[in-house]
Amino acid sequence: MKKFIIALILIAGVQGQANAQFLKKLGNAIEKAAKTVDDVANAVLGESNTSNSNNKERQVCKPYMIGDTKVSIYGEQKTDILISDLSAARIYSDTRVLLNYQLNNTSMEKSYNINMGIGDNDKTLFVDDSGKQYSHGWTDMGDGLTLYDCTKNATILDDTKLNCRMLIIEVPTSVTSFKRGELPASYMGKHDTWPTRISYRLDNIPIKLRPCLQRNGVHGEDHILLGATIASLPNAVDSIYDHFIVEDYKHGTKTFKQVTFFLGNEPVLYAFSSDHSTLAAMYVDTSHICFKIGENYYRAGSYLSYDDSKFCTKQGDHQLVFKDMIIVTQDDPKKYDDVITAVYIGKLPE
Repeated sequence: MKKFIIALILIAGVQGQANAQFLKKLGNAIEKAAKTVDDVANAVLGESNTSNSNNKERQVCKPYMIGDTKVSIYGEQKTDILISDLSAARIYSDTRVLLNYQLNNTSMEKSYNINMGIGDNDKTLFVDDSGKQYSHGWTDMGDGLTLYDCTKNATILDDTKLNCRMLIIEVPTSVTSFKRGELPASYMGKHDTWPTRISYRLDNIPIKLRPCLQRNGVHGEDHILLGATIASLPNAVDSIYDHFIVEDYKHGTKTFKQVTFFLGNEPVLYAFSSDHSTLAAMYVDTSHICFKIGENYYRAGSYLSYDDSKFCTKQGDHQLVFKDMIIVTQDDPKKYDDVITAVYIGKLPE
């Protein structure tokens, strides 16, 4: 970089005016500036020689891999609490990324109380390949919680695992992975008098796409669109389906083709063809594939908020239309909002 900039200056005609002393000073200045940029990048990514912002912290266990992600742990002493089962995903077109992971207490005799995010100076941070930084929105530790509970403290019994989730917000849809994630934490045993500080460093976190139904088809790691031929369908699409079957669907005097897409043993999507060749309609009645109304994402089984129902047009009893998607609902006597039972696009067989 230094040589390149000096060459540009020489080409611009500076060589006729500069002397050796000037060039030496200029080179030193450029080298100093380059070092400053490197130091900033290292600080953001946690790659400085002092290993993190706390000079007392050191790598306390051998790095290990979870899929494509390398996990390193830094702290003041060896820890019993490791990260396992790590994954990151976003709904197609969403700017929020959900990080799922487990905290694994490998101790056979000691329980711990753990706090994820230990202070204003130890914030959770994610960095993409361009160096842009992102902070988390909510953290949940434990089962049966929603992201809006924002539970950052939990107890991990000996030889057990704790399910955790973290929401990273305002991540552009063009970002397909994080180069680095830093998760600071502290934990204490029952008889400890001072918390142990640790930092989980995650290198290379791929972001998977979860499927979303839109007016023209299902979008995700790949697309299944209205108008596509049955013969052109991939055998499987990651995170959408792993196999499908094609069978006749009789309705009255007419026979159509029905394509049922499965993920494992669960049917997650139905498609119909009137001409026995191209997909004319799709139908979803499971929670695997979501759709968007306004700024919110919904699934079969979730409740449609009153505010978002205002964006929809009523079409018959318990049917709403939003951007050519027909949403089927039913009353829930226990709640004011209607529960969504299914959504379909295109023209279903009559």
